[in-house]
Amino acid sequence: MGHAQSKPVTAPISLKQLADHLSLSPATVSLVVNIAPGIRTIAMATRVGVLATAKEFNYHPNRLARSLRTRQTLTIGVIVPELSEGYFTAMKNAVVNFDSEMVVRESTAPAGVQSGRPKKKRLGA
Repeated sequence: MGHAQSKPVTAPISLKQLADHLSLSPATVSLVVNIAPGIRTIAMATRVGVLATAKEFNYHPNRLARSLRTRQTLTIGVIVPELSEGYFTAMKNAVVNFDSEMVVRESTAPAGVQSGRPKKKRLGA
């Protein structure tokens, strides 16, 4: 019996590695893959080559690096008391269906107990 050979798992390619492979500057590759306004200054043949190579190497922009640069994480935080059956579960499921890359983390605090900083009491109250 022959064994099927599987492709070796490789680390994701970075923008700089993609640029080096194409003998282009990282800025040029970035403009093309991000479809930035400056893309008009790049020859159509170069654009097509960059996009084809990016697809070949399965290049995807690093979302963490982009969020650090733009200061936008595009993240939604939802705080609910409990994710048991009911309203909050339905709400969580709706959010998950909207964004398939959502990470859900449940709080370990018992129901009715607020975690975080305690509220300050007003004097004389």
